[in-house]
Amino acid sequence: MSEPPSTPTPPPPAEPAPPPVESSGMTIAEVRSHATRILDEVNKLVVGKRHLLQNILIGLLSGGHILLEGV
Repeated sequence: MSEPPSTPTPPPPAEPAPPPVESSGMTIAEVRSHATRILDEVNKLVVGKRHLLQNILIGLLSGGHILLEGV
């Protein structure tokens, strides 16, 4: 006799969502001011890579990941 068709196994459960981000109470202008100051200071050591530094800072502040190529 033949075997009954097997049922597909369900996919593993998805990862839980990250906890919500709490507001720091800063305005957009304040965040921009702090980010500009950080970039200005780092740019003193890493010359000519302002766009790269901006992307790194965005990744750090947003809790994301950045793949650096050709650095």
